[in-house]
Amino acid sequence: MYLMLDVGGTAVKAAFMDAEGKILREQTVPSRASFEADAMLTSWFQDLGISDQSGIEAVGLGLPGSLDRSSGRIISSPNLQKAEGFAIVEKLEKMLHAPVVFENDVNVFALGAYEVFRDQGVEHLLAVALGTGLGGGLIFSGTLYTGKGNAGEIGHMTFDRQGERCGCGNWGCNEMYASVTFLRKQVAAGLGRCSELPPFWRNHWQAEIPARDSYLAAINGKLIYAAASAGDEIARAAFAGLGKNLGIILGSAANLLHPEVIAVGGAIIAAREFFWKELEQSLQGHTMAGIRSTWTLVPMVETRHTSFRGLLRLLREKGLVV
Repeated sequence: MYLMLDVGGTAVKAAFMDAEGKILREQTVPSRASFEADAMLTSWFQDLGISDQSGIEAVGLGLPGSLDRSSGRIISSPNLQKAEGFAIVEKLEKMLHAPVVFENDVNVFALGAYEVFRDQGVEHLLAVALGTGLGGGLIFSGTLYTGKGNAGEIGHMTFDRQGERCGCGNWGCNEMYASVTFLRKQVAAGLGRCSELPPFWRNHWQAEIPARDSYLAAINGKLIYAAASAGDEIARAAFAGLGKNLGIILGSAANLLHPEVIAVGGAIIAAREFFWKELEQSLQGHTMAGIRSTWTLVPMVETRHTSFRGLLRLLREKGLVV
C-alpha cells in the first residue's frame, strides 16, 4: 500500500493506493500549517490514523513552494512557512519507516495530467493550477522539466510591472490577476462601490453585514462561486475578468513553449462555467497565428485524483512501486 499526500495551506488530501493506481481509501485532514513542523506532521498522521505499523511501502508527497530535492527540505513556501528549512523527507521516513519522494504540488499535478494524455501521444504539456495563487508545471518530451530546480512558476511572471505587490515580494505577478486572490479583491472592490448591497450579499450577511473596509476578509472563493451561481453580476464580472487575464497569461506561455495540451485545474476549475468562454477567446487572441489552435485546452475537473496519479508516477520513476 502506498500513501499519497497532496499538501495545501489549509488541507492535506490523502489517498492510499495500490500498485495499479486504485484508490483504496481517501481522506482530507487539516494541514495545521500554523503548527511547528514536527507537530504539523504528527497531527496529519493522528488524523489519518496511521503509524509506522500501517504497512505503508512508500510515500509520495506534493508540497507548495520551492524545494531542495537533494536535502529533502522546503526552501520557501508562503503556505507552509513554519516548515521552511525543515528536513521534511527525513522526518517522514523516520516516522513511517518508509521511503518518501517529494515534489512541488503543481509539478505533481502536471505529471498526473501527463498520465491522462500520454496514451494519446502527447509529449509536451503545460499544467496550471488556479487556487489562492497560480502555479505551473511543465512536461517536455514526456519528462517533468524543473530547470535548475524550480522551473514552472508561471504565477510569478510579470503581468503588470506597475501592479500591486505580490506575496512573493515582487510587483504585478500573474497570480495577482488570475487566482482566488484576484476574485476576492475584485468582488470586495465592486461591493465597496455599491450604494446598496446586491441581494445575494445582503441575504448572505443579513444582520452581520461587515464594514466596507472589511469586505475582503469576509469573502472567499466558495462564496464568490455561490454568488455567481445565484446570478450576482459583481461575482460574474470578476470571473469573466479572471478568464480574460488567464488567457493573456496562457497565450504568452503558449507562444514560448508551444505545448500540445494546456491542462487547467485547481480549486477554481469547478466554477469554469463563469470564465471558460472568456479564457478560450482571450487565449486565441494572445497566441501567434502560427501556433493558434494547435494545442488542446482542457479543464482537469478531478484535480485531486490527477495529483494522486502524479505522485504514484513519481514513486514508479524511483523504482518504489512494484
